[in-house]
Amino acid sequence: ATRQTLAGLLEGLDTVLVNEVGSESPEPLVTPLHPDQLAYVIYTSGSTGLPKGVGISHRALGLHIDDYIRTFALDERDRVLQFSTISFDAAMEQLLPILTRGGRTVMRGKGLWNFDETAAAIHREGITLAYLPTGYWRSWFEHVTPGQVASLRLVAIGGEAIPGGAVDGWQGSPLRSVPLWNTYGPTETTITASSHLIPFASNDTANTIGRAWPSRSAYVMDGDGNEMPVG
Repeated sequence: ATRQTLAGLLEGLDTVLVNEVGSESPEPLVTPLHPDQLAYVIYTSGSTGLPKGVGISHRALGLHIDDYIRTFALDERDRVLQFSTISFDAAMEQLLPILTRGGRTVMRGKGLWNFDETAAAIHREGITLAYLPTGYWRSWFEHVTPGQVASLRLVAIGGEAIPGGAVDGWQGSPLRSVPLWNTYGPTETTITASSHLIPFASNDTANTIGRAWPSRSAYVMDGDGNEMPVG
């Protein structure tokens, strides 16, 4: 449907319609890539409030996938819930890392699930890792019983600061034995840049964004963009 709209961009190029592809070789397509070539462009309001396109390179995406796999110890036995809309960068980390490990991702589809539908999918598909938007998670766990989500080995949340009292609510809920990770990362830093495993303690500083992932660095800057001294 977009061929006419993009006619100028596509001029001189071969157009392949995926629903008309047949008798293709099952062998992997090996195409040399420069690490700094674009992997994707995604639009975000970022910290400015003005939508803009952010280009993510193959190098940055590859490093992020490695970080994600190490941080959450993914392997072929895992089943990851692909919950985020595909226009949100978190969808990339819910799809790609687990596939590189030979595990399975379970697609939510276009419709937003209610709390019961999410719990039912986790139970039916044996989901082991669920990343949920913080606001959704805050209400979701109050409506779930342990038996519905017994397969979960961790829950990750992100996208906004944890509201006050939410961690206490989680730790007082039947799901308190499931490890809870708070994640943080502007789109420009390739999805998630840091994370914090929230310990079971009522006095935890729940809003911390944790420590930078292995391929990232965190700096404290002054108002002019200069790096602050240690301490």
